[in-house]
Amino acid sequence: MNQLKPHMNEANHQSLLKLARETIKAKFFDRKYELEFIPREFREKRGTFVTLHKQGELRGCIGYIYPIKSVYEGVKENALNAAFHDPRFKPLQKEELREIEISILSQPIKVDFKEPMELIRKLKPGHRGVILEKKYMQWRSSRRSD
Repeated sequence: MNQLKPHMNEANHQSLLKLARETIKAKFFDRKYELEFIPREFREKRGTFVTLHKQGELRGCIGYIYPIKSVYEGVKENALNAAFHDPRFKPLQKEELREIEISILSQPIKVDFKEPMELIRKLKPGHRGVILEKKYMQWRSSRRSD
């Protein structure tokens, strides 16, 4: 399941999936892959994740929570990182490239709270993730609600 911004149409969705897949394929042959046309939405800085599956099981997942790169650059970089640099898995082999999921995140919104129940009351159902920070500690949750 892909988490794309509502204004991102199906053609752009397919372009991002193709970008991720072809970027990974090109790496196997020591080449680079670029889209001929980069839509305006792909130039926006957003948090991006690329997730790879093999037979329904996680095979790699890397991304950025914060909008540090454009969607285009984030998907390319995270596709390669998910395929070849996820420390939980060996580098992807050509025959393993199957299911790819792309998640484009909205800008994180700061929610101040004094105690846990206040935070729970402020969270909105259906949001995909939570980032909790306390001084120099950070916890992330990207649990999907669907």
